[in-house]
Amino acid sequence: MNWAPHRPAPLVCATALASAWLLAGAQLPPAGQPFDTLLDEVRQAQQAQDHERLKTLYAEMAALRPGDPQSQRGLGLACYLTGDYDGAVSALERADALEPGMAGVALYLAIGYYRSNRFPEALEAVERAPELESGEPMARFWQGASNRALGRLAEAIPPLEEALASGGPNAEVLQLLTRTYSEHAAEWFRRLLSGAGSSPAARLLRAEELAVDGIHQAALQELDTALDHAPRLAGLHLAKGQILWSRQEYSEGVGEFRLELENDPVSAEARLRLGAYLLDRGSAAEAIKHLRLAKRYRPDDRRIGQLLTQAQNAAGPGPARHPVVQTPAPFSESTLEAALALYRAGEARGAAAVLERHLSARPASLEARRLLAHCHMAVGNLRPAASHLGRVLDTVPDDPETLYRLGKVYEDLASAAADRLFDIDPTSASIRLLRGESFERGPRFDFDRALEEFVEATKLDPAQAGVHQAIGRVLFKMRRFDEAVPHLEAALARNPGHGIASYLLGKIKLQQGQREQAIRSLRAAVRARPGLADARRDLAGALVREGELEEGIRIYEDLLETQSGDASLHALLATAYRRAGRTEDAKEQANKARALARR
Repeated sequence: MNWAPHRPAPLVCATALASAWLLAGAQLPPAGQPFDTLLDEVRQAQQAQDHERLKTLYAEMAALRPGDPQSQRGLGLACYLTGDYDGAVSALERADALEPGMAGVALYLAIGYYRSNRFPEALEAVERAPELESGEPMARFWQGASNRALGRLAEAIPPLEEALASGGPNAEVLQLLTRTYSEHAAEWFRRLLSGAGSSPAARLLRAEELAVDGIHQAALQELDTALDHAPRLAGLHLAKGQILWSRQEYSEGVGEFRLELENDPVSAEARLRLGAYLLDRGSAAEAIKHLRLAKRYRPDDRRIGQLLTQAQNAAGPGPARHPVVQTPAPFSESTLEAALALYRAGEARGAAAVLERHLSARPASLEARRLLAHCHMAVGNLRPAASHLGRVLDTVPDDPETLYRLGKVYEDLASAAADRLFDIDPTSASIRLLRGESFERGPRFDFDRALEEFVEATKLDPAQAGVHQAIGRVLFKMRRFDEAVPHLEAALARNPGHGIASYLLGKIKLQQGQREQAIRSLRAAVRARPGLADARRDLAGALVREGELEEGIRIYEDLLETQSGDASLHALLATAYRRAGRTEDAKEQANKARALARR
């Protein structure tokens, strides 16, 4: 059975398939009165799609012929069509015992078990269903759904992908696959944070999550600490540059993007930002070079295409319009050094080809396998990237960078699935919200597109959970503070204990000079999220400026117990001590701040 391209959900197909099997069951040869009369009524009810009547008729048939598996199957399918999953399970279990392997029985028994939250039995039933072996997309879907319900995410993904590939675009499959990808990414991230929480890769992950919530100071601290220990780790300078860029500190952000390209020459996002900056500064030819390389890896990215067109128009006719991107000649030898040379020139595909040959001869080379996975990620070949990273973890189970990269691969797969969902059902508010979040985070960092999706979600469903907080958050990061306020207030009206919304609202009130309101919001943020150091820091600053010195000083002192290496925090405490008349304490903190700054 093939699903139509835009059919809304497997449930529709499950209903159609159940109806088809019921119709086949209705072709049984008559067995004399009153059974043949019942068969005539079954056909009539089937044509009218009167499922309640079908259920009654099949119950009578099963009572007349309790040993007939077809009657029991018909009763089970009719119960399923009316939403009576317990009744469906009972009848289908009898049919299965009478004739194991009958078409549709094990599959619909699995669906009935699943609908009744009996997930282990659902998985067992679907895995012996003949439809699974024959490649029926619906059977693959329920195999994936049952595995996911049992927390077996790695086992859930392949059958869901197969269901999508063989059944065509389908909203329910894509929704479940998107959620499963996201949950699997979270699994890898949890493993990273629990096993190597102080590693540079874990700090990069925490910084990205903090940046998504607009908590920039703490994110930058995490990144600076990570850079102290791993200055060559790909992604660190990019994340720092993106935060600085979102704060409109463009020249500082560009410096970080240039450093990122030294570590990761195939970073399309770093080249995009550099291209935008250079174009704005009138260096169209240099901008074209970076934008062409970015487009090579993200051909469908609307931002890159628009900027490249602008740069080409600005360059005008002549050689500056089409600058030659210098790349090394292809390497015939399959050495790691040859692959690295191509990679450093920004040639991810060429490097990948060399690395594939290299690994065929040296499959144990972890360095080559890591680099190959990174090249695959750069060009969007996410499943091969995941496969190679998994091979690395087979040898080094707790490698922090590999755990981080695997999480990012599944985040990117979730984003791609969300884009496909939009193509199928652009009128779903939850899908628009999901798609907006994928634009906001990860390699895209496209706040304009994220805002478009969030606003559209509110139009489709004004009560959609989380959407006002998302709009307020992204407007805050775009520094459109006045516009962010009503959305953050709407989010707090729905959920007064939302710590991030309270924190962002407090930050805005500080910017607007409304310190009393800021203090109220920041206090609410600290109550909701006691571990949110940025909220405590801003609250302390607001209290000190309002003359509530004792409480402000106490908060600063508490923060220094865990952030003693933060020069700016020592300087803030020195200011607070000075206002409180504690001159010697102020001098001591000022000296510590200067010493840390020099170091």
